[in-house]
Amino acid sequence: MRVLSNLDSSIFPLERDVSEMHHFCLSNNASSEIILMNNPYELVEQFLKNPKMDGFLHWYNRILKSNDVYKSWISNFKSPSHLDHINMYLQTYSSDKYYDNYGSFNLINELYDNSHYLPKDQVLYRGGSHFELPTDFNVGDSFDWTLPRSTTLNIGSAHSHAFSDCSEKKYGQLLPHLTPTLLVLNIKDEYVRGHVFNYGPKNSKSIEKEVLLCPNIKLFKTGEMVFNNIKVVYLDIFGQN
Repeated sequence: MRVLSNLDSSIFPLERDVSEMHHFCLSNNASSEIILMNNPYELVEQFLKNPKMDGFLHWYNRILKSNDVYKSWISNFKSPSHLDHINMYLQTYSSDKYYDNYGSFNLINELYDNSHYLPKDQVLYRGGSHFELPTDFNVGDSFDWTLPRSTTLNIGSAHSHAFSDCSEKKYGQLLPHLTPTLLVLNIKDEYVRGHVFNYGPKNSKSIEKEVLLCPNIKLFKTGEMVFNNIKVVYLDIFGQN
């Protein structure tokens, strides 16, 4: 089973030219400003705090699509259209609904048969609500993922999911009992396995840059911050050999 190369080490430092923004600039000289991010943690802070990062999801999607390491990742994975249970999982509105309707046995078996080891020190993102985490979850505490979980390489996708998962579907207003939560996941050993989705270039879901993680992952909380109404939780993750 192949071990993939670290994608982050091929992307950072990452330069964001604010002239690529589509909507607005904050100053007259904004077109000449470069935002430099040297690692994924700087990316998180810039993305969530700096209004000039507007349009980041689509911009970063283009960065990933043109990256040689990401192209190498994709070449190792089948399209979801050739994987019955993974494809069904993707077509179901939520993972909880999928597991309620179909269970997890077939999905887990297909996922293990079509996954590779992800690189140590790679950072992934997942967006949801605060119910993703245990209650009274402090730095140093841990919990396990015993089912496959969707993550993404694009923080913009995770950010969008965090707010959509916590919003009333019809009007898009945040539900008062839910807190949008962004998980920043740092792979800390060589045993985390996942499937990287190889969508066709015209597939509307290709912007997700999704990585479906195999189950039996242990997550340790290393930090937490709040940026503009979103809780950001930093986690080290470990797989099982």
